[in-house]
Amino acid sequence: MKKIYRANLSILALCLTMLSACGGDTSSSPQPAAPTTAVVKIAATGQLDPGTMIGGIAVSGVLPSGVTIKAAPDAQNSSVLVANSGVVIASGVAGRNASTLATYNAATRKVNIQVYDQDGFGTGEFVTVTCDILSGTTPTAGGFGLEGFTAKDLNGAEINGLASRITVDIH
Repeated sequence: MKKIYRANLSILALCLTMLSACGGDTSSSPQPAAPTTAVVKIAATGQLDPGTMIGGIAVSGVLPSGVTIKAAPDAQNSSVLVANSGVVIASGVAGRNASTLATYNAATRKVNIQVYDQDGFGTGEFVTVTCDILSGTTPTAGGFGLEGFTAKDLNGAEINGLASRITVDIH
């Protein structure tokens, strides 16, 4: 009888040890990772006249508080911050020969963007901007904006009737 009693005590002790090791989920649901990047895509919208191609576009992207882009002082004018390579890139309808120039003003949170393509392009997405989200910041897509959209044809004449559209992917 003592052997059965000891065996039962041993099994009970083992079960209690195993249960205590399991613990319980005393935490709340896991929190989603804080966003670190916002990918902004800008498109030209509207109807071009037959035979008209866009040769260049200038637009300013307005970033919400806590969102920046990687930029460095210009070699010839250190008061101007130029977007680092790969931060602002021609995309979508802008051709492989398209070039971009982007400056950043941290005080106004504006990214001034110019996209040129000697071959021309139509309406649609033409540039992608990769932004950094500062720790502790949770921006929304509605906090991003555009100002001062201007499109010119291959001869440098302003194209009327076009507008800009922004889409933002925060992750």
